[in-house]
Amino acid sequence: MPPASWRIGHFLLVFFWCTMSRMTIKTSYIVTAAIVALLVAGAADWYVFSTTEKRQPGMFPGKNGDASFVAEQWVVAHAPTYVFDGSKLVLVESRVGECEGCTDVVFSFESAHGGLGNRADLLVTQVITAHTIVVTIQDGEVTRAVTDGKYDEVSGALSE
Repeated sequence: MPPASWRIGHFLLVFFWCTMSRMTIKTSYIVTAAIVALLVAGAADWYVFSTTEKRQPGMFPGKNGDASFVAEQWVVAHAPTYVFDGSKLVLVESRVGECEGCTDVVFSFESAHGGLGNRADLLVTQVITAHTIVVTIQDGEVTRAVTDGKYDEVSGALSE
């Protein structure tokens, strides 16, 4: 007796041949086109989702593109207010900074609790709070980051 895999393969071959022999040529082209379209759509979907999270410097349009990338990575990893409970980080704008060669990158985000900075040891209110952070980039490095115009994210102190 032949192995089970051979019997299954033979069954599928006979089933496919019988089904195709009952189809007209036009119907078989339509089925083939639908299968190809599904394969192309799946490949495109895979490509988009596999590259979206792997942004690299230079992938943003405009002259301030790399500054936007550096600022975003810094906020996500190092800004105490965002790291504590921030979400929905959105790039608002990139503009020429006050110092020579500086770029100010402005983001908006939400935090799940009131207050600024790392509030781990504090009693906090549970209220969604909108914030704006301005990150200054000079020579590819974060030199300043201020949230809501009053909290210095680099030093962890309220600005004056």
